[in-house]
Amino acid sequence: MATDSRALSGRAGPRASHTPKIMLTHGRANQGIETGVGTVMLGLGDVHSFDDDPHVSASLYLLADDRNTPWAPKWDGNDVRRVHSASFVPGTELAITNFPDGYIRNGVWVSGDQHKTGVTVVIPIYVKAPIAPMLLSLPGRGGWLTANVKRGKGGPGAFGFSLTSGELYLSFYGLFRRAFSCSPDTGMTHNLVKSFQPHVDVVGATPWAPDPKAPCDSLSWGIDVEWAPIQTADIEHPVDQATLPPCDGPGPNP
Repeated sequence: MATDSRALSGRAGPRASHTPKIMLTHGRANQGIETGVGTVMLGLGDVHSFDDDPHVSASLYLLADDRNTPWAPKWDGNDVRRVHSASFVPGTELAITNFPDGYIRNGVWVSGDQHKTGVTVVIPIYVKAPIAPMLLSLPGRGGWLTANVKRGKGGPGAFGFSLTSGELYLSFYGLFRRAFSCSPDTGMTHNLVKSFQPHVDVVGATPWAPDPKAPCDSLSWGIDVEWAPIQTADIEHPVDQATLPPCDGPGPNP
């Protein structure tokens, strides 16, 4: 299970990347993922043991929309998928989302300590017309990502991070505006996103070691996923595909 170019270009061996077949919602989203819409792939570095391995780095990639193409998945463990160019820092070959301190314990890969640097997770969200996704960028901190990798078969996992109320607003405003068909009534979207802010439950600066005297300013969140193995993915030749832009600017002052 590796993200190096040799493994991901089809090198044989007991390695695989894992893609979540469950993303945010269980009904319509799952049906789309089954047919090949874009989702995310977790590519693991060199694995010496799927039971326990103290050093397994990883990167998270966006997969291209492979519906009605030769790359459409069968989810039988032998799929070869294409990677979306939005996975990478513009002008580089570096994935936006990296986990250098990952490890495997008891058959579960854990992303490691993100307390010092945080991590940005980019997720494709198909809003209404499933033609092209919006890219939801979540700048998390004090969080983790897990994946069941026992014997390379995949299984359940989870994302868990925290966002400040301002980060949450900037991340979700454009998504909700698109969900409302870019209605000119921006106040409706503004009030909806603002409604999340009273539910802050952690201290954003130090979510791993909260100060009981400090006021909460961030919201913890989580996403359940189910990882399924694929054979390989081509990270050397990323695919440019259209994504839905925000309806307008960042919205009113949060």
